[in-house]
Order: sequence, then structure tokens, then C-alpha cells
Amino acid sequence: MGTFTSTIRFHLILWSFLTLLGCRIYYQLLQDRPTDMTSYPMYNNACLSMTSQATPDPFITYSRGKFYLLFTGNDRIPMWEASNLLDFYHEGDFKKGAVW
Repeated sequence: MGTFTSTIRFHLILWSFLTLLGCRIYYQLLQDRPTDMTSYPMYNNACLSMTSQATPDPFITYSRGKFYLLFTGNDRIPMWEASNLLDFYHEGDFKKGAVW
């Protein structure tokens, strides 16, 4: 019984030590990270700039050989159809419509 108790005591001390060490490392990592927001990338939803006009909240899908671009309009949801993604940039190369 004495060996079992000493083994449990050893593991409990080891677990406590490793927990404290882990907390210390985590705290140090928190201290080392930058606190100013200039070092973090800013959110930009305009990364999809494949059109010549603004298309907020874009959604693109592909079906039956055509690409469909939907985005938020003022009072509607426009849908454009093109056979090539690059065609969305030039006004005459794709079909325009409204879903709603």
C-alpha cells in the first residue's frame, strides 16, 4: 500500500508541476502577442473584385456550364450569368437579371 500511495503522490505532484508550467508558458505567450490592432489584418469584404462595379455580399455558384453571381442590391437581389468568371468584369459579356 505504501508504494501505491507514493506513486499517486508522485503523479499528483508531477501533474501539478506540469499544469503550472503550462499556465506559465500560456501567460508568456499572451504577453508576447501584439496588443495594437495595426498588426492584425483588417476585414475586407471587397476581395472579390472581379466586377467593374460594387457587388456587396457576393455568392458565386456553377451549374450546367454557367457561373452565376448573386449579390445584395438596394431593393433586389441581382443575378448575373456568364460562361467564364472573367466575363463578369465587362458589362456586355454576361446576362443580367433579378431573383427578387
